Amino acid sequence: MPCKPCEGLIPDPEEPPGCDEPPPGNCTKTDLQKQLDALVQCIASEESAKAKLQADIDARNARKEALGNLIKDVDGIVTAYKNTRHTLVCREDCLKGFHRDITTVFANYPRAYLGELTKYINHLLCLLEQEKCCQKNLDGKLTKVTKLIWEQQQAQKEKDKADQAFTTIKDLAKWLDTQFKELETLKDQIAQSLNDIDPQKHKWAFYLFYWKFVPKLCSCFPYPFCCERDGGHEPQGYKEQPPQGYKEAGQESQQYEEHHPKPPDHLGCKPGDWHPSNITDETLRALICCAWEYSLKQAQALQDATHRVTDATTNRDAIKARAEADAASLDDRIKSGLNNVGKPAPTSR
Repeated sequence: MPCKPCEGLIPDPEEPPGCDEPPPGNCTKTDLQKQLDALVQCIASEESAKAKLQADIDARNARKEALGNLIKDVDGIVTAYKNTRHTLVCREDCLKGFHRDITTVFANYPRAYLGELTKYINHLLCLLEQEKCCQKNLDGKLTKVTKLIWEQQQAQKEKDKADQAFTTIKDLAKWLDTQFKELETLKDQIAQSLNDIDPQKHKWAFYLFYWKFVPKLCSCFPYPFCCERDGGHEPQGYKEQPPQGYKEAGQESQQYEEHHPKPPDHLGCKPGDWHPSNITDETLRALICCAWEYSLKQAQALQDATHRVTDATTNRDAIKARAEADAASLDDRIKSGLNNVGKPAPTSR
């Protein structure tokens, strides 16, 4: 068996589709079979190219419609967020104030006591993660997926995440409201437990605060995507240099910088980036453009992975049909070609 069993049998994915049919030859069955094999390979190549072209057209039509809707809605999206931002910032300040107050409360507890609680809670959390890891490992052993299908599935997951990010950013106030409601519910539970005379409730408050409330608000406030500057370019929606009419130095330039500060190196990549205090209406507009580009990138990655699956499927079906036909005609083809192979058989005297 050769190292590349499909070499010469299916179209090279690196080469453009084409149809190179062999010459007619001497019109033997072998020569005719070569022409038939070439036609089968040609059809497979063109069918694959046709499927990919149609997929590209469909994807572009979908993007055209989505982009048209975005152009129509973007100003309204920014205005709606701008009108609710002050309320969201107030809720954020309240939650951060609660964080400072409860941190002070637990700072007065004995360190050894809190250390014992921490060790116990972390032990249970580690055991749960070990169980999840074991389950994932066993699932992998019982589920056999080819590399191409796995790549397509991963690309689909990334596209779904990108689509969700784009949907989220178009109604950011609603998403932030959901995040704050979870935190406010935890805040009430923590306060109620700390105000209880039962010391066991204080232990529960300790767990809720440091393992639920603090990570969500401070350490890793969830965000739908990360928009970093690529190759030194500013995120879309920002202008680093003053527009024409502003001088490079002097009062006019200073006035421009005060109202248009230099953008950060990232948008939505670090803890706290998705707090409303850090997202102005200008930042939101830049995030919308970045989310759109992120969605396009993941959609293209899925399309490329799907094209690879389409190529393999088309080639497999073509080779299967060819193998079945060759198996059925094998004896006839061998018999027909024997006269053209080797020296004539010796005759008996």
